[in-house]
Amino acid sequence: MKHHYKNKKGFTLAEVLITLGIIGVVVALTIPALISNYRKSVVETRLKRSYSVLANAMLFAVKDNGESRNWASVNAKTFIDQYLVPYLPGSKTISEAMLGEMYVYDSTGAKRELNGGYASGLKLKTGELIRVVNGFDPTSDSGLVQIGFIIAQNKTNIYYYGKDYFTFYYDVNAEKLLLYHSAYSCQTSRDILIQRCGLYGHDSACTALIACNGWKIPKDYPIRF
Repeated sequence: MKHHYKNKKGFTLAEVLITLGIIGVVVALTIPALISNYRKSVVETRLKRSYSVLANAMLFAVKDNGESRNWASVNAKTFIDQYLVPYLPGSKTISEAMLGEMYVYDSTGAKRELNGGYASGLKLKTGELIRVVNGFDPTSDSGLVQIGFIIAQNKTNIYYYGKDYFTFYYDVNAEKLLLYHSAYSCQTSRDILIQRCGLYGHDSACTALIACNGWKIPKDYPIRF
């Protein structure tokens, strides 16, 4: 009886190397996109969560201390100690000296210390860092309190507008935390928002782009992650 055996042929070394090369290319193209998407999701989640937490804290501060338009003018540290810390359990104050070791870059490459403007800080128990600038003055022409926001403190203490650092504003007269400066809104030209997002003093344009897109970073967002 004759036995017939099929000719079993394995992969050649060249075929294996070509396959591994293709896999390497696919991985190289995929991993950066996955990392970028993850970083975006972190920003979206933390930005939305922190806005909600801060907005609620200010509501309780008004409830306990009366209308904010009647509050006395105080510096940033006093504002944080009196109107934020009691309503943000687990948070820790950050000194002006520590803020002086932190830097934020704008899209032009300009660098600034975060303790500018007599700022004081507060680190939330979830890791986000709040920066109050210029204190609280209910008689100011704008009626706004600038509240900077760092997504998460890192070891380098280097951050970027529209990527790591954003800005909220507390409206004293409306007694409401705003997502962005009154100069920007969901009705503002997208071209203007995109142009100014990431520039010094215009990081609230970045906040508007995200908040007005359902708390999702839009595809045409001008800053890469």
